[in-house]
This record gives sequence, structure tokens and C-alpha cells, in this order.
Amino acid sequence: MNAQQTDKIPEIYCAISLFFKRDIDTFSISNGLKQLGIQNIEIHKPKYEPVVRVNIAIIKNEPFWYLDEALTKMFLQVENCLTDVKEIIEKFHGEACIDIAFHHYGTYPALEFSGESMKKIRYLEADISIDPY
Repeated sequence: MNAQQTDKIPEIYCAISLFFKRDIDTFSISNGLKQLGIQNIEIHKPKYEPVVRVNIAIIKNEPFWYLDEALTKMFLQVENCLTDVKEIIEKFHGEACIDIAFHHYGTYPALEFSGESMKKIRYLEADISIDPY
């Protein structure tokens, strides 16, 4: 590994991933989220999996030294409608996961979760997935 790589700030991706059964009406879910003011929505229908994944509040590979800074920025996107997001999850019998990935370049971010971020994760009853690259 060269010196340029070890001087680089880790880049963090994070999103709130909502998982639903494959036959779900994704238009209704997407429309409901858009009505809440959530515009940053990605829908993935993996070919060989029985679920649909709807990602919202996406932070795409931005440089952070602290994981919680990325989570705070992510949750700010849904701060005023977190209750409504939870209602959509419940209405369509979904599950939530906080999806985190980071490119570390030999320098790892601090894997710190603030109490405020933990409250929001717990409120959504979300799992957490962390993948370093």
C-alpha cells in the first residue's frame, strides 16, 4: 500500500434499506415515500432473491472519519418523517436495515454510533449491516 492510500479519508456509503416481499406494490411504497418528501429513493429487485429492497436517505461514498457523522447526515434526510417511514414499513409488512459500506484505503473510520443514531435505528427496529472494502 502506498502513502497516498493511507492518507485518504475513508468514504462511507449508508442508506436505510427497506425489505419487502417480492410481489409487493413498489409503486405504492415509492409514491408514499415521495409524498413524505423523500426523493432519494432506489428500488432493487434482485433476480434470484424473494425480496425487493427500497433504499432511502442514501449517502453515496462521502468522506468521513466518523461513521456517526454519515449516519447523522443520513437520518437528517428523514428526520421529519421517521414515524411515517415506520408506518410504511409496518403497513407493507417490511423490515428495515441500516446498510453501511466503506472504502477504507488503509485508514478506517471510527465505528461510533451516537445515542441519537441508536434511538433512530432502534425506533425503526432495524438491523445493521457493515461492509468494509
